[in-house]
Amino acid sequence: MKLRFDEDRARQLFGILQDFHLDDRKRGGPFRNIVLPQDRWAVSADPRRAANELSYFAITQRGGVVSEDPGKWIVTLRETEPDLFEPAAVARAWTVDGIMEAIRTIIVKRRKDLGLPKFVQLSLAMVGQSHADLLPEQVNGANEDHYKLDEFAESWHYNSVTLAELWDSNVLNIYAGAQDFEEAFARIDRKRVARGFLGIRRKIFSLLTIWLQEQNFVPRFPTPVPVDFHALRLLFGTGVVTAEDVPPFVVDPDVHPTHFAGRPFIHVSEEVMDEVAIWSQGFMVRNGFSHLAINPALWVLSRELCVHEFQAGSNGRGRTGNRRNLKIVYAEDLRRNPALWRKRYRDPARFCPVAGLCQAVTPSALYYSFGLLFMNERLPYPFGRPRFLPNINWRDFLEHQTPKNDRK
Repeated sequence: MKLRFDEDRARQLFGILQDFHLDDRKRGGPFRNIVLPQDRWAVSADPRRAANELSYFAITQRGGVVSEDPGKWIVTLRETEPDLFEPAAVARAWTVDGIMEAIRTIIVKRRKDLGLPKFVQLSLAMVGQSHADLLPEQVNGANEDHYKLDEFAESWHYNSVTLAELWDSNVLNIYAGAQDFEEAFARIDRKRVARGFLGIRRKIFSLLTIWLQEQNFVPRFPTPVPVDFHALRLLFGTGVVTAEDVPPFVVDPDVHPTHFAGRPFIHVSEEVMDEVAIWSQGFMVRNGFSHLAINPALWVLSRELCVHEFQAGSNGRGRTGNRRNLKIVYAEDLRRNPALWRKRYRDPARFCPVAGLCQAVTPSALYYSFGLLFMNERLPYPFGRPRFLPNINWRDFLEHQTPKNDRK
């Protein structure tokens, strides 16, 4: 599979996104009243400690976790176990099991305070339980895409020890003298150095770098887009990125729905994400775009607006979470039977500033269940004419039936 980048189209997309994100007068659409996950809780006044806190928060942004949820227990953990945010203290006195138990205690208490049932999907409380704590039907496919608490605690401990021994317990030292993102990332990339970080690859490190730049803790040098599902959905959906020579998908009948067979599904590997990320940094530098605007604009537009696209939806997993039951409304289904369109559908395209560039819709369930992207040809809603309405509170018009996967 070969990726191609249409930079003319990228200039159109990034120009619209940067304009609407930066211009307060045009924030009437998807950017109205948005509070990003990193802004929902206050960091410490001391830059060193604040940077360390953000680095611990960054490693919670892996896997199928709702982005805001970890912040809800990170704040409590900071109050109850402040030493967990001091790398030297963690290296001296904490174990992986101790970190797991500290986090688990807070999450279980929060679950009880909210009146949630004993067994909840991991995404509701980040990763509050191990598989040993779950009902059999929950283990069977429902939670295997979520970040596991033991892996998370191991990353917390290992990175703390590494920070204490190599970086004087200060994340900011990693960036000292760096002229761009890649120079800083190379210093903690486990593929290039013997003592790199666990749980932090290019996506997470670029996210952390942007947070630190927003706080003016490190220079605002060139940094790539943190490539996650939301960035991929918009970049592929608008034709900025295309994949060539994609082989027809081969179904494993024990894992996949049979209707996947033969379709051009794109397997999202780390190599694919890295290629898109590295291209994005060079492209933004060459064309004068700010990653501090493009990153949140891509994420917000996909997460808050694309989620309402009818063709982005899916159903059929059922209570047991059996992924083989997953159903998608393909473009050919809608062509054959327009009655499949949702009744009283309030087309989100009318509020989207980039609807004119959008060619395909990507169902989130394929990505979070199988690591796949599918460019489901985007069909215009046949019973109304989409138009961009810049100063309307679009949430008042859209149905509140947001798939849980898209809240990640």
